[in-house]
Amino acid sequence: MPKLLAITQLTSFSEQEMQETQLVTVPLLTSVVHLAQLAATAGFAGTISSAFESRAIHEATPTNFLSITPGIRLAGDAVGDQNRVVTPARAREMGANGIVVGRSITQAPDPVAAYQRVVAEFQGE
Repeated sequence: MPKLLAITQLTSFSEQEMQETQLVTVPLLTSVVHLAQLAATAGFAGTISSAFESRAIHEATPTNFLSITPGIRLAGDAVGDQNRVVTPARAREMGANGIVVGRSITQAPDPVAAYQRVVAEFQGE
């Protein structure tokens, strides 16, 4: 059965950018947790947010609520336009249930090897 996920705050936003562009006066973590709670109440299966907020999301939402995290980079890869970036292994350690990976695979010299490395790191191998 498909799962519906809600986006909280973009990983390309810093706290300052969020506050300035969205006129949000609370800290980024507070905003993300609030949005996750709204999503849980509305019946979403989880949220898409930075790994930095995964643990707090799990603490503030029902047990089966998912935390899916973009902003994933392999160690040594360019951060690009992202502000809140972690490795696949770090995302797992921080409580992510799943990850969204783009450039670390698509811009790698060997995308298949990069994909295999991402999977191995996220699975703790």
